Amino acid sequence: MKWITMFILFLFACTLSADVYVNIPDGQSTYFYSDYFALIIGNSDYLHFPRLNSVKQDVQDIQAMFNRLGIPTETKENLSGQQLIHTLNHFVDVNGSKENRGLILYYAGHGFTERNTINEQMSYITGTDAQLYDRDKSNFRQNSVSMNQIKDYAKLIKSKHVLMIFDSFLSGGFFHSGSELIKALDDESGLPVRQFIIAGDAGDEVPDQGLFKNVLIKGFDYGFADRNKDGYVTGEELGYYLSTAVPIFSNYAQHPRYGKIKEPEYDRGDFVFVIKPPIEGPEIVEFEIDDDLSEGQTDLELLAKHEQFLMDFGTPRPAASLFEGDGEMVEFVAYDDAPVIIGELRVVYPESAKRTNTQGTVVLEVEVYRDGRIGNIHVRRSIIGLDQAAIDAVRKVKFQPGKSGGHPVDTMVIIPVDFQLN
Repeated sequence: MKWITMFILFLFACTLSADVYVNIPDGQSTYFYSDYFALIIGNSDYLHFPRLNSVKQDVQDIQAMFNRLGIPTETKENLSGQQLIHTLNHFVDVNGSKENRGLILYYAGHGFTERNTINEQMSYITGTDAQLYDRDKSNFRQNSVSMNQIKDYAKLIKSKHVLMIFDSFLSGGFFHSGSELIKALDDESGLPVRQFIIAGDAGDEVPDQGLFKNVLIKGFDYGFADRNKDGYVTGEELGYYLSTAVPIFSNYAQHPRYGKIKEPEYDRGDFVFVIKPPIEGPEIVEFEIDDDLSEGQTDLELLAKHEQFLMDFGTPRPAASLFEGDGEMVEFVAYDDAPVIIGELRVVYPESAKRTNTQGTVVLEVEVYRDGRIGNIHVRRSIIGLDQAAIDAVRKVKFQPGKSGGHPVDTMVIIPVDFQLN
């Protein structure tokens, strides 16, 4: 029998009925929502601010995610300042008129932060016709919506639970920072709440486009955001997950913030998404890691963070679970220390790939035995013309084996191999 250690992550199928009931720990089934609704706003084609090329696809991906959750959506794109204000008023007065609705706003577009006379940060989301702040402050404010206005909109909504997600860099000064201590659902969870998640702080460096969206979607699709694995993703859990995962995959350039409005009437409940247990087969989950191997180096520290993320947020298959493959019985157990590459991972860039300007990250699943030898290598993310070069590079390195209980064990690890033409 060959002993292999790996993490298997489950693909969650998410569906919701019209009436939403939540089981709290004492076994009661509690009525939460009559329905859900999500408004998605994507601004990309700006007249004065830089164009945001990824937003159109981001909006489509977020809409598809909500559809998988069974949540009705409405999408608005490229809104001018006045159109943005009109859309938000309609969101408050019409979409937010049902008391028992779970209401969601998702905005992707430019954000901007200024400081007032007492040095407080004041953030805005911008209409597509907003002038650059330094050129015409009056025009900018006229065609933007401040986060103070957003806070006032949130208090005008009649729906008891409101979650607003901003894929923008904004100041989080208008809400209480969320807690890392995620409590179980209880009777208080159903009380009114206004929750906010922002993709990055006002001073953060702009990261790769689509990163926040990609991590958010994986949080639902693979159950990463369900921190206590109870079948529900709360607003607090989602905020904690994003604030922890996004910094890892942005190499700590981006720091999402989350929390509840600073109003005692709206800060005790918790937004709730319902996700069902896994019903599909196991899937290996890979994240793109910003790891430049063009100089023949590998960022082992970042790879270790990737492994730690999988341990923190992944749902491992229980120990002693068996899988039959390649004619042998393989037993999966958890390891304590991941295998580590000794020395450098030297990549030889294929000439044919250079000629066609082929670039990207090949993700490999590698068997590393307890004596450091390499077993089978499987391609989990393929790029035509680069796969074999990635495999050849990994075959040439040596590994310090993974350990469980202080003893070397056979393991399976995910290795990203990056090809970039300088």
